[in-house]
Amino acid sequence: MSGRLLDAAIAIGTRERFGAVRRVVWRHLYNHVTHRLGDDEALCLNYGYLPDGPLPTAPHPEWPNHALYHHVAAPLDLAGKTVIEVGSGRGGGAAYVAKTFAPEELTAFDNAPAGVKAAARIHEAVPNLRFEVGDALALPIADGSVDAVVNVESSHCYASMARFVAEVARVLRPGGRFGLADFRLSSQLAEFDAALSHHALQVDARADITDRVLGAMDHLNAKKSAMIEKRRFFKGIARQWAGTDGSLIKTAFEAGDARYLSLTLTKV
Repeated sequence: MSGRLLDAAIAIGTRERFGAVRRVVWRHLYNHVTHRLGDDEALCLNYGYLPDGPLPTAPHPEWPNHALYHHVAAPLDLAGKTVIEVGSGRGGGAAYVAKTFAPEELTAFDNAPAGVKAAARIHEAVPNLRFEVGDALALPIADGSVDAVVNVESSHCYASMARFVAEVARVLRPGGRFGLADFRLSSQLAEFDAALSHHALQVDARADITDRVLGAMDHLNAKKSAMIEKRRFFKGIARQWAGTDGSLIKTAFEAGDARYLSLTLTKV
């Protein structure tokens, strides 16, 4: 695939002018995925993060997808805090954060009703965690009511990154923390950073973690490919969505045409 066609395909999934269409498409896609997957499959839907050091001797089945959540949540000091996740998918990341970092309460919002219903059922045993349907651009919570917001590999689905960031600033208390990780085309990074330059938010840390994400994609490739091969339909689409070898997004990361970033911000 030519670089120009590759850019166009990924841009449709990330640029603001396609936002309204993208929001509907992603909601239907995630609802469809939820109906197709079992309760023990792909509970943490991200590309993963390969940290420094040796691989765990007995990793959790969702590792290194959980490692990406750990990377985002660890700097936020969540113990005993009121926390929300925006874009919780099938809930595996929210459950990991709730159990690992011990917030007083974690409310996980997602725009796909089927996913929210499934996540609530799958993770019902986690006492400090609940799932609700919610729009990232109009969160159903009061101003200044939460201590932290977590957002992992979800913002590229939103109609407007700037509106989402404004919502985060609205719901955070002064001193509240915001941790996110997501990808963009390299040509979109200035626009992405501009959306995060909200007057009420201070950027504490910004890192390019593309190499860590690519390492995780390599590590997960065989597992994801085997899962896809078990399906009867839509294998080509599933490979693209999962980021397996030869997919648009993995090719873009490898070529430097797309970058994966993580950021930590504080409400001032």
